[in-house]
Amino acid sequence: MLQATLRRAAACALLGAATAQAQEQSPIPAPAQAATVAEPARGDRCAVQSVIDPRIEELLQADPDDPQIHVTSDTGELGRAGDAELRGNVQIRMGQRLLTADQSRANLVVRTGEVGSGSVRALTTALEQRVAPGALPAGLRGEVTGNAILLSRSADGIAQGQLLAVLLAATSIFLLILAALRSLPLAVIAMIPNVVPVLLFFGLLGAGVAPLSLPTSLIASVALGIAIDDTVHYILRYRAERLAGRTPEEASQRASRSVGTAIVTACTMLVVGYSIIAFSGFATLREFGLLSAGTMLLCLATDLILLPALLLRWRV
Repeated sequence: MLQATLRRAAACALLGAATAQAQEQSPIPAPAQAATVAEPARGDRCAVQSVIDPRIEELLQADPDDPQIHVTSDTGELGRAGDAELRGNVQIRMGQRLLTADQSRANLVVRTGEVGSGSVRALTTALEQRVAPGALPAGLRGEVTGNAILLSRSADGIAQGQLLAVLLAATSIFLLILAALRSLPLAVIAMIPNVVPVLLFFGLLGAGVAPLSLPTSLIASVALGIAIDDTVHYILRYRAERLAGRTPEEASQRASRSVGTAIVTACTMLVVGYSIIAFSGFATLREFGLLSAGTMLLCLATDLILLPALLLRWRV
């Protein structure tokens, strides 16, 4: 299959050169060449068109040691000397276009309009089946690669690694808070306001607000690490007020007045800083800045609204 493809590509190049040379040498217009055109079927992911001169195709498929080789052309008969010259030209053009200098490797480019890692992965599987060891002639092996395949695999790796990173970060933070506060209810309450913004962030990515990329994959872990700092400050002040004998309502109000101001100030600075990145001319950095600023606002809302509500509901 690979040899046939190489032969057809070389024959196409040779046919164009031979036709142009014949038109230059003869004032009589060259007759139309017989050709076979393979049109791509509707719905095909990719297609290859082949235009082959039957004379050259017959010569390429013939046995070079066969004494009966004799091909007739429009300008006369090609004897064994003409056949040898034609074969040499084919090999030269194949070497220039497809083969390495030692003719041990060939590079075939397949163009496709597939978009998305899932579609590219399915196309890659189909191509790998066509160049599998059992599908190629003996002594030949093929390998499917390219920028589209590498980018698809990188996107899959980022998606899989992002979930693992968030889970590890959340587990580590939960264990540290549990060890510091020595209270399981407070540790669970502290995690809820920080996990909710991360889930909403993933929802925005799933809704198509921005594509998943390396910078955007870092937002969830960064937001989780920054937001937990405000949550811990609030819970510590709330706990101090409770130990002073105040009711949950009074402790929540006093914590919101004191620590809430610092939380709003810190979050505002973060939002402004990330918003500056949104003015970047690089689309990926611009998306990172906008999503980070939006996630910080969500963290502020959950710390000042959801966290006090949970503390009052559980009355810890």
